[in-house]
Amino acid sequence: MNGEFQITLKLLLWDKNYFLYLKDKITGFGDLPGGRITQKEHYNWISALERELKEELGNIQYKIYPEPVYCFPHFVSKDKKDSVAILFEGNYLGGNIQISDEHEEYLWIHKKERLEDYFSDTMLEGLKKYFKIKQT
Repeated sequence: MNGEFQITLKLLLWDKNYFLYLKDKITGFGDLPGGRITQKEHYNWISALERELKEELGNIQYKIYPEPVYCFPHFVSKDKKDSVAILFEGNYLGGNIQISDEHEEYLWIHKKERLEDYFSDTMLEGLKKYFKIKQT
């Protein structure tokens, strides 16, 4: 029997050597900007990611690179749903970040920081594997 999984789009939003970290208000876990797509967004991932960015960060300026850079299994703790996370990268170009009610704080984390200090579970494992591949 085929499995059914949600699709989560996440963005490593870079400002030089730092990427944007969000802390989830409900779970307290580390997160990246982005979220799950709707059925109508199945064929347009960039527009789905842009919708999520506007909801979570307000009207900032950014550039998203159109091709995904990594994919990993992800468990959405707050809804207890299995998901496939598709990771994109982009650059922060400016604007005042105004996080949504979903998150309680944001930080810019240097790319060489210990990910374990910020992330856990499937997000941690996915990011660790991605950064390891990116270094080689």
